[in-house]
Amino acid sequence: MKKGLIIISISISAIFLSGCSNYLNIYEDKLYSEKIFEEYKENSVEKNSGIFTREKAIEKAINIFDKAFNVKIDRNEMSEFISLRKKSSENTFIWSIVWYSKKIKLSYNCEVDSNDGKILAINKSNSGEALKNKREIYYDEAEDIVTPFLLELNIDINDYYFKPSKNDYLTDSSQKLYSSFIFYNNDSNNEEFYVVVDSEENKVISYKVK
Repeated sequence: MKKGLIIISISISAIFLSGCSNYLNIYEDKLYSEKIFEEYKENSVEKNSGIFTREKAIEKAINIFDKAFNVKIDRNEMSEFISLRKKSSENTFIWSIVWYSKKIKLSYNCEVDSNDGKILAINKSNSGEALKNKREIYYDEAEDIVTPFLLELNIDINDYYFKPSKNDYLTDSSQKLYSSFIFYNNDSNNEEFYVVVDSEENKVISYKVK
């Protein structure tokens, strides 16, 4: 009798653990709550056949780092963190993807709109050099540096005008050094994004939609 009970108990435990394993695998390495995930399925996945899933967002992020930053992301060599969040003011969900290499102190971050795959933010940073460089350029140099980067995001710089994001841009801005700029759409005051540059590399290191 005892032997029979033990066998039944083991069988039930195996079924339970198997169920838990399947459940956990769904959420493995994903930093979002079940509530957010359910909202995402109900409001996005079930209503939009072209939704950008987790894997699509990862693929898009890897591709844009390659094209815009000439960086090859090796997921096997880096720590990977993925989160899903909802914009508080909109019924929009955003995939936030972070890759980090402790060995070389490099991190890469990308945010992708789950509705259409639009890149909302992308940046790279080296914590070992963050305090060493001022990362500033002259205002007049910015357009030449930023234009190729924006083309990889399918953004035509001619559709925008830009200013240094500092408050002193009105006072002889061409003779001052800056590290960040804000771009405004010529036809829409609501469409803005920020760009940060690195003077040593003469390249963009960060982009973010406001």
